[in-house]
Amino acid sequence: ASRERLVLAGGGEEAPKLASLLRVFLRGLAAQDIPAYVRSSRFPAELSAKLDCLGVMDAVSRWGSLSSVRGRRGRYRMHVNWRALLLAPELLRHLVCHEYSHTHAMNHQQDFYAFLATLSPQWKKLEQGLDRAWQAMPLWSKGKTPAK
Repeated sequence: ASRERLVLAGGGEEAPKLASLLRVFLRGLAAQDIPAYVRSSRFPAELSAKLDCLGVMDAVSRWGSLSSVRGRRGRYRMHVNWRALLLAPELLRHLVCHEYSHTHAMNHQQDFYAFLATLSPQWKKLEQGLDRAWQAMPLWSKGKTPAK
């Protein structure tokens, strides 16, 4: 394996092990690429300035999270699911905008969506896209194998 190429061969009884290797490989890529993407010029500089921590997680039910850093007013910790690496670019961008919007309102109330709309005008459509993408994630990405 290299950054540019991963070759997995086998199948049958080896499939779960191969799927596990693929998850580890992609999580490693995500740990490099997602923080670089979030801190890129694609987003307001204010976002990077507010983030004390930016990491990748392996959550089973959400795309990302943002939390306050205790004792550091106005500072945040963002985690993005490694599976976001598999998203279409517009959905990944929206996901980051969604999490960033929590710096203005930690809940999903009117203020949150008003701010989100300034960053991601098509937010309603893109939120639905994220929901559909989660449902469509391949079983191997969730650590499951199909029934025989």
